[in-house]
Amino acid sequence: ILDNSSTLRIENKGLEELTNELLDELKAVSNNSSCIKHLHLSHNLLSEIHRDWFFYLPKLTKVDLDNNRIQTLSSSSLSNLENLAELRLSRNRLSDSFFEECNTFISNNLQVFDISCNRLTKFPREFLKQVPNLRTLNLSANQITSGVDECSSL
Repeated sequence: ILDNSSTLRIENKGLEELTNELLDELKAVSNNSSCIKHLHLSHNLLSEIHRDWFFYLPKLTKVDLDNNRIQTLSSSSLSNLENLAELRLSRNRLSDSFFEECNTFISNNLQVFDISCNRLTKFPREFLKQVPNLRTLNLSANQITSGVDECSSL
């Protein structure tokens, strides 16, 4: 589960949810879950993220949730991740409501954001103001018809 002192990989496990029991196991294995900086949860069956699950992983700088079934994230899901620099959410089921929710939890330190291959039709220009350090934004393979012109300055 832990491949080094700072990376946790739970990939290709068929997980449908991140339970408190799983978090308890994580704490037991790592002895200090706050040392984990990279979390890889790709290629599972997750449809939602428990609103408090990342609260116990405050040092995360990278979260990979690619290839799941996530439809939305609670506004408090990632709210305490002040150091989050990379967020990968490609190949999920996110719709336009995602950007309404994410206004309150996206870190100012975000540099890489991959939200490709979802169900987005809009990209709100206000989002770019929230992420002044953003260097890479991947919106490909969505059905975006408005807001894309604001991305040309990245």
